[in-house]
Amino acid sequence: MAKRITKADVAIASSEEANVFVTALQGKFQRRKRTPEERERLRKYLAQYSGNYLRSIARRVLIDIMKGPGQAPAYGAKSKPTRRPRGKRAARSRRKSTKP
Repeated sequence: MAKRITKADVAIASSEEANVFVTALQGKFQRRKRTPEERERLRKYLAQYSGNYLRSIARRVLIDIMKGPGQAPAYGAKSKPTRRPRGKRAARSRRKSTKP
């Protein structure tokens, strides 16, 4: 069983720092078929960072993922999620068929 990491063990990275790290990772390792060579290259890249740093990034990513859809991370766009119109007004705006 995996060891549980308590809050005191690892600091949490900022949202902006995690975004920069993940964006750089995506840029260097484009999504394509994972070959053993590609996996080894990824392992070598991640080995450059300390385990605590990677844990702090992972914690921030999980925290941002768990936020509700109404909450936007500090680095994200400030747009609101779209909703379907509801109520009488929405029903009137629908087109009516001219066929009997």
